[in-house]
Amino acid sequence: MQNFDQLHDAIIAVVEQELAPAEIMRVSVKADTDSDGEEVLKVEVVFKIDGDRLDPEKVLGLVRHLRAPFEALHESRFPIFSFARPEDVNGAAA
Repeated sequence: MQNFDQLHDAIIAVVEQELAPAEIMRVSVKADTDSDGEEVLKVEVVFKIDGDRLDPEKVLGLVRHLRAPFEALHESRFPIFSFARPEDVNGAAA
């Protein structure tokens, strides 16, 4: 479990740094299997930002910025990101 906590913390740190000035409300990480049977990490990011739109280039760069932290943690699963605003997610706006 400690490795998962470190993994979650690493993902949060990268997301917060790379998606600034967006305010990151929540980052959920869940182990899953994709349609090809490969193990993946589903990462849901709930954010607030003026204009309600993240910078697409910053979003595309997230996986690249996670390479070094993932290598340090010996993590080989690919992160699959989804993004939502608080009002789009039940219970996130509280």
